[in-house]
Amino acid sequence: MEITSLLVGLLVGAIGVYFYLNTKLQALKTDKIHLEVSLDKEIETHKREVDLINIAREQMSKDFKAVASDILAKDRNDLSIKNSELLTPLQSQLKEFRDKIEVITNEQIKERATLAAQIENLKKTSIEAQETTQNLTNALTYDNKQQGDWGEMILSSILSSSGLREGHEFDTQKQLKNESGEAFKPDVVLHLPEEKDIIIDSKVSLKAYKDYIANQSDTAMLKSHVASVEAHINGISIKEYENLEGVLTLDFIFVFIPIESAL
Repeated sequence: MEITSLLVGLLVGAIGVYFYLNTKLQALKTDKIHLEVSLDKEIETHKREVDLINIAREQMSKDFKAVASDILAKDRNDLSIKNSELLTPLQSQLKEFRDKIEVITNEQIKERATLAAQIENLKKTSIEAQETTQNLTNALTYDNKQQGDWGEMILSSILSSSGLREGHEFDTQKQLKNESGEAFKPDVVLHLPEEKDIIIDSKVSLKAYKDYIANQSDTAMLKSHVASVEAHINGISIKEYENLEGVLTLDFIFVFIPIESAL
């Protein structure tokens, strides 16, 4: 009963691994959309501010013309004195207004440059994540050794997270021999009380499973996947791990398949 509970825990723990990279990629795409929306809002705000500045400039031009007309209507003898009194404050206001426009424009340029850099970095990160995900998918799908290493890593991780210690409660890739002297390396030898053992072999068949998931209505794909799993099981049966020297195991071998939905 304890062994069954342990195996159930081992299989359940592997469910979340397969979807990790796709979740990360979706999060990056969401961040990219948010940044692009933010950039559009900044551009719209900048346009509105430019329109307001143009309106203010037109109004100021009208005001300036009105002031000039008033000055010309006054006594020419007082024009030189009053010009200084009237134009100096206006020039000061114009300078202050130009300075404010320059500050606002510079800030907007910096903000847009920063936002553009963030979007560019996000695009680069997104592309790298897609390439990494694709490379990992290809490696796990078409490289049998990579598939085997990945399955063994998941199995070892689950055993370790359950409180078992490699080299104590279990061994990985331990070289053993059968009665004929042939060498074998089971993925995991799990040690039980009273010097008994359980041999666990990890098997991964992602290509047939991936093809089936892509087209679940195709019965041929399902048959291909089932045949692949059966071939792995038959391959383990031929090895007769139960006859290995140095281990006191059951008359059958446990097969660990990291993806529960593939069963």
